[in-house]
Amino acid sequence: MDNSIVTQYLNLNKKTFTNVNEINAFEPNPNQQDYVHQYIFRYFIRKRNEQNGLIYEVNKKTFDSIKDDSLYFGVSISWKIYGDKNETQIANKKSIQLGKQTISNLDNYLNDYLKFWKG
Repeated sequence: MDNSIVTQYLNLNKKTFTNVNEINAFEPNPNQQDYVHQYIFRYFIRKRNEQNGLIYEVNKKTFDSIKDDSLYFGVSISWKIYGDKNETQIANKKSIQLGKQTISNLDNYLNDYLKFWKG
């Protein structure tokens, strides 16, 4: 594929191209202040044309740069990490359900409702 043709197409259509190799998987590492606040935000992206495609958890910077990309879409969810165990499970399950409105298979990726939790 001639790179100049691709460049012309992207410029004419005001689109950007993000190479999947530039996406780095990310796992949050909550700090003490996050536990004081009891919640963190988690960021997920998936290719638009792959309904059951791979989901990537990314950091906020990557999410902000890719979420409006023509190849990807993303969702951020609030994730409870501190407090009552049952309340945490319920809150995180609800967050996943809300996230599924954007990324339909998010619940296949997130199935540990107590990830990062400290009671």
